[in-house]
Amino acid sequence: MANETPSTSEADGASGPLASLAGFFAVAASEGLVSAAAAFPLSAAALSSLALLPFAAYSYLANHQPREAPLLKPAFGLQLSRVWSAAEIAAAASHPSSKVIWQLGISSRAVAISEDGNLRCIEFTPSGDLPTSNDIVSAIMTAISSPHDSKHLEIPFVTLRPRVISVLQTRQCEDIEVTKAIEQLKDLDIRIDLAENLENEIEDMKKEWSKEIQEKARVELAKKEYAPQPNRVCFVCRNEVVGKNPQQCGNCKAVLYCSTDCAKKDWPNHKLLCPMWKTTMKRAEDESFHNLPFPWYPKTKFLCTYNMALFLSKNAVHNAGVYRRLCHCFDNVPYGELGALTQKIDDPKSRFNELGIPEEFYPLNKKFKGDVKNITGWEKYYESIGIPLDSPVAMALECPLTVFHLINKYLIPRMSASKEKIRKITIHMISCTYEADLVHLFEILVPLFPNTDLTIHMFGQRISPNLTPTVYKFSNVEISSTLKITLRQGTYLEPQMNGEGEHLEGKFPDSVICLNAPVNGPQSNMVPWKILVESPVRSLVTVSMESSALFLESMLLRNTGGRFTFGVRPTVNPFRQPCFEFQQDVNLPAWSNGF
Repeated sequence: MANETPSTSEADGASGPLASLAGFFAVAASEGLVSAAAAFPLSAAALSSLALLPFAAYSYLANHQPREAPLLKPAFGLQLSRVWSAAEIAAAASHPSSKVIWQLGISSRAVAISEDGNLRCIEFTPSGDLPTSNDIVSAIMTAISSPHDSKHLEIPFVTLRPRVISVLQTRQCEDIEVTKAIEQLKDLDIRIDLAENLENEIEDMKKEWSKEIQEKARVELAKKEYAPQPNRVCFVCRNEVVGKNPQQCGNCKAVLYCSTDCAKKDWPNHKLLCPMWKTTMKRAEDESFHNLPFPWYPKTKFLCTYNMALFLSKNAVHNAGVYRRLCHCFDNVPYGELGALTQKIDDPKSRFNELGIPEEFYPLNKKFKGDVKNITGWEKYYESIGIPLDSPVAMALECPLTVFHLINKYLIPRMSASKEKIRKITIHMISCTYEADLVHLFEILVPLFPNTDLTIHMFGQRISPNLTPTVYKFSNVEISSTLKITLRQGTYLEPQMNGEGEHLEGKFPDSVICLNAPVNGPQSNMVPWKILVESPVRSLVTVSMESSALFLESMLLRNTGGRFTFGVRPTVNPFRQPCFEFQQDVNLPAWSNGF
C-alpha cells in the first residue's frame, strides 16, 4: 500500500526493506553500476534517514537504474533539498491542479512524497539534521515542478498541484515546521494537513481522485490506435501470406492460400465444403450480417477479437466485473470462481457495482419498460434500458440475452398451453464455461419473463470443482417472476437429462441449451450429442459460424442413419457478441453465439 512504512526498529537496524536497499547499493557498487563514493553514504546510519518515509521512497531507490537518471550524486549519494524563492513558489501556482492526494513522509534526515504508491520526490537535508519547514517546502515544490522520472508508469507524472497533501503520522519533525511550510505555500491552493486530521475525509477524497485517474486513463487510451489486422496464413501450409490481397478460392472466396499449388492440394477436400461456404458468404452479404448498431462496429471497419483487450481498456472495463473473461487475463481461474466472489458481497448495491455495468440496470430485476415482445435485438434492448449505444455492456450481455432469445423464440411458442397462472420453465445449460461467472448478470432475465418460474441448471466439465454448492435465487414479486440457477461440475449424462440429482426435480427439462457449442476438435467430446439426439427434449444450440452448424447437422445425420435434423435453418443471432472473430486462414463470418 502507498502508506506502508517500516517500523523504527527495522530502520535503525537497517533490516527489512532498508537492508535490501543497502544490499542493492553494495552489489551495484561491486558491479560498477555506481561508484563506491555514491554507495558509501548508505551505511546503516545513513539508511536510518529513510525510516518512516512512504514505502515508495526506498522501493523506488532499490529498483532505480543509476545509469539512467542523476539521482545518485557523488557528494552525498542522494538529491538534496534547496531553498525555493518566493517568485518560484508563485510561479508554481500556475501549474494545473488535480484531485490527486499525495503522501508526505518526514524522517530524521529526509522528506519524500508519493502519489498512488509511486515516488514523486525524495530529498535529504544538506546538513543531515531534522528536516525544517524549508526542507518540506523544497520537497513539495520539487514534486510539483520536477518530479522524478516516471516513464515506467502507465500514465507518467506531469507537473501539477495536488488537491491534498497528507502528512504521515510517522513524521519525525516538530509539527510547527509543518505549520510554517503550510504558511509558505498558502498561495498554491493546496490543502496540507496532518493525516490524523484527514482521517474522516480521506476515503471520499480517494474516490473522487480515482474517478479522475480513470478519466485520464480513458483519455490516454482513446489516443491509442487499434492494432492492424494480423498477417493472414495459408489454409494448407500455415505459412504467412504476403501482401494485402492473398489468393482465395475464386468460387466461395472464403478460404485463403499462399499459392496455386496449395489451392490444388486442398481441392479434393475443399470441393466438398465450397458450395456451403459460398452460400454462407453470399448470405452474410445479402442479409447484412455485419449490420450491428454499435459505433465500434461500422460495416467497413468493425471491431475484431485481436483488439478486444484495447477496446475494453478504452472503455475503462478491462479486468472489471463481468468483463474479466473477455480478454483472457483470468484464463487461469477456474470457471465459476469469479462469480462466486461476487456472491460473497452482502450489500445488494455493492454486489451490483462489482459487476461493472451501467447504473441504469440497477436493480437488475426491476420491472421492464414496455412490451418484452418488442425486444428483437441490441438496439431495442439498449433503448428500453435507457443506455447509449456506445456502452460496451453488450460484450457481456450476449450470454443471458441469447438464452432469452432462444427461449422466447424457439421454446415458448412450442410449449403446451397451461391453466396455471405462473408458467414453469426448466433449462439445462450444458458445456458451460464463462457463463458460470455471469450468474448474477443472468438476473436480467427476471423482468424479461413475467409470470414465470424459470430454473436454469448449468453443467460443465470446466466449472470449478471447488465451488460451494449454491442455489442462486432472484425474483420480482410485482411481476410474479422468479429465477433459480445452480452450477454443476462434471459431464452431462443421461441421469441428469432424466432429472436425477439434487434440485433436478426428477423430470426432463423443457429444453437443453448449449452456447457456442464446440463442433470439432477435442472439446467437441464435451457435448453429449448422442444423448441430445435420442432424447425427446428440444435442444437449442448456438455456434460461432453458420458453416459449423451445417457441418454439425451433416455429422449427426451420418451418425444417426439420417434420423436427425435441426428442424430449422441456422439463423443469425440478434444478440451475438458485437466483436468479429477474426481467423487468419478463412473469411467466414463468425461471432461468439453467432448462429
